[in-house]
Amino acid sequence: MISTFIKYQPASVLAVQQVTPEEMTKLGSMIYADNPKYPNQIIGMVEKPPLGKQPSLMGQGGRFIVSPKYIKRALVYRCQQHSGQNRHRFDRKIPRSPGFLDYHR
Repeated sequence: MISTFIKYQPASVLAVQQVTPEEMTKLGSMIYADNPKYPNQIIGMVEKPPLGKQPSLMGQGGRFIVSPKYIKRALVYRCQQHSGQNRHRFDRKIPRSPGFLDYHR
């Protein structure tokens, strides 16, 4: 997970593992982007999908690495929501990342 985080510098890395369709009904199923620049880029998740409706059989494993600058973004955004400030002003100060990437255990 750490090597993926260092190499691609995403907002976060999630641990995922392949599971059976039956097990997937109890987990979050990952939705992936088709992006060769960032392999295994997660663009969404379906929580506990019905059998046969899973976007993938990669289940979220409950482990994350999150960039401190994105934790700061979330905290400042939350504070700005309470103070009525415009969040877009803050977002422009921090460069975007490829978002979430997965790490197969």
